[in-house]
Amino acid sequence: MLNIKSLAIVIQVLVVTANICILYYVVDMEKQNCHCSESWLRDYIKVVSSILIIMIVAGFVVPSLPEMLVKAVAKNKLLIVPLIAWNIVAILYLGVLLTYYYRLTTNNCQCSEDWKRKILLYPIVVLVPLVVSLSIIFGIKAVKALKK
Repeated sequence: MLNIKSLAIVIQVLVVTANICILYYVVDMEKQNCHCSESWLRDYIKVVSSILIIMIVAGFVVPSLPEMLVKAVAKNKLLIVPLIAWNIVAILYLGVLLTYYYRLTTNNCQCSEDWKRKILLYPIVVLVPLVVSLSIIFGIKAVKALKK
């Protein structure tokens, strides 16, 4: 049976893997000059997926990173602002992935037709519960830190 830490590691590995595939897919379409894939959505996906990969890998390299962030927020309440902003960016990422997938499929974008296009949907299954859980956990910890 998986404990919470093991489950978190499995989810993080899945998120990193999915985002690597997504990043590869959108960069590949860009290299192929797939004009129907051109959009600010593609750029947003490239940036946010890159940041997600870096952040999760950094968490693997420095396992105490989440605790360090909580302590930093407890010491300086203003640090909660960029963390809240990041949560908003991550939630918007889910909407951008869905919107981008929808546009590619409804516009009959021939150059985007590939098995990799479906991978835009897989992170939704992982990220929605993850983002909601992390937002709730972070919110509870932030409220406790602010009360101190």
